[in-house]
Amino acid sequence: MIIKLERNVRKNWRQYEHKNSLILIPPKASKYALCIVLYLDENSELKKEYFESSAIQALEKEHVQQCLVIGMNIDHKNIPYHFIAVME
Repeated sequence: MIIKLERNVRKNWRQYEHKNSLILIPPKASKYALCIVLYLDENSELKKEYFESSAIQALEKEHVQQCLVIGMNIDHKNIPYHFIAVME
């Protein structure tokens, strides 16, 4: 899934609201969601907006109380992640 998402980001990063995140919503028995957000050097100035938007989408689900957001700059693959936060 992440490889396919990475290809999409590299191809469509210039388009506003391109698909750049993977949001995993748990079953109702869990209150934690996971968001993985990919971006490039070219659009890194928008990364905060991407992180917040993904977290908001995950937290819209009534049973989700917290969301772990992991941001990855795919131009720097030698670093496993560039941002990590728990959002409520």
